[in-house]
Amino acid sequence: MKIGEKIFSIGFLFINIGVVAYVVGNISHVLAPDVGPTGRYQARRLRVLSFCRQHNLPMHLQNEVSTHLELEYASNLEPSEEHGIFKSLPMPICKMILNYLYNNYMTDSYLFEGVSNAIRLQLVHEMEPVFYLANSTVILQDEFPVCFYFVVRGSVELKSFKNGVERDAGTAIAGNVFGQSCVLCNKPQLFTAKTREVCQLLKLDRDTLNDILKENPIAASNIMDNEILILKELVEEHNDPDMTDVLGEIERKKARDEAPGIA
Repeated sequence: MKIGEKIFSIGFLFINIGVVAYVVGNISHVLAPDVGPTGRYQARRLRVLSFCRQHNLPMHLQNEVSTHLELEYASNLEPSEEHGIFKSLPMPICKMILNYLYNNYMTDSYLFEGVSNAIRLQLVHEMEPVFYLANSTVILQDEFPVCFYFVVRGSVELKSFKNGVERDAGTAIAGNVFGQSCVLCNKPQLFTAKTREVCQLLKLDRDTLNDILKENPIAASNIMDNEILILKELVEEHNDPDMTDVLGEIERKKARDEAPGIA
């Protein structure tokens, strides 16, 4: 056998091995059941949506069910999975992704009106997406303020309790922020925040916010002014002494921060 024929035969053999391995691998992937979280989610989603169609549920209910399943699946993912994905990417790309996903919550929020885009981006890069199932407590009234939250999907019910009486403090929906007033003045939270449905939130912790604002006093002043303006409207509307106390503390903190030589 000539050298050329030998080379051709060897090459043809390797190609055959590669093709067979590719075909067998794909067949195994198709036939083998996916028993991981994704496989279980997909199987459950098919069953539930099939149930919805069989009973001719209206489309808005089917959409509610689908959204619930998606968020429930997301909430059950390993917390390290998303973090691992980001860690595997270069930092500039991570920042671009975070900016694309979350910057609109900063831009659209009254709290950051007048704050430079550079500071908003810096805060966006520190945001952490978190998921809560329905009827989960996010904030407890009178607890030490550690974080505040933006609502991405779902809604959060805000209630306060005083002298055994429950009072409705409103509902935070997609795009709203809650928990920020007490974070800004470091006073106990005024209300309990509880999810009404499966929710995706963005969390920003107090220490990170304070560290960034210490280096950017103009941004800190703008944020304080924005919150003071909203709180004054709420105090006038509700005449709540606790809210008045928080408003006064934010005003005093702003004055201290802006006074030269006073910590």
